[in-house]
Amino acid sequence: MSSITRAIHIFPELDQVDLIQSIRKRYDPLYPCIPPHITLVFPFESEITNIELYRHVKQALTGFQPFAIRLEEISASHDHYLFLNVKQGNDQIIALHDRLYTGPLASYRSYRHAYLPHLTVGRLHHEHELDEALQEMRSFHHRFESQVSQVIAERIDDNGQSIIEFVVPFP
Repeated sequence: MSSITRAIHIFPELDQVDLIQSIRKRYDPLYPCIPPHITLVFPFESEITNIELYRHVKQALTGFQPFAIRLEEISASHDHYLFLNVKQGNDQIIALHDRLYTGPLASYRSYRHAYLPHLTVGRLHHEHELDEALQEMRSFHHRFESQVSQVIAERIDDNGQSIIEFVVPFP
């Protein structure tokens, strides 16, 4: 079997998702490739089978119950990303992230940056572009709420397109 690039996400079901999509369309080059998401396991290349990955994810979700999340306020990261910040549900998302990066995924975990739950709405190339985007986003005062009850594993094809491999609901 050849290596496959995959990632694991939460795809929150949000009211007024069109507001998020309008920002992503303007600032996020991945806008046409993947819906709004909170990444739990960042893209990794592996030969692990879907069955093995599914079993691992299912095991990692043991003990989790559905939980509420709230997203609001846009901020920037040091590497020119625009984030819609998770204001409620952080602890549960971090716990999911930590659990998923065990067993067969442990070697893919990066300790280079602290994990900060967020929904990416932009990726800019230059500091001045980031500053302009943040200035424009100062008037963005929307709150988004959702229930999290599943995680989704995706495969990323050669064009960067997200293809859902499987969905794992909380037990």
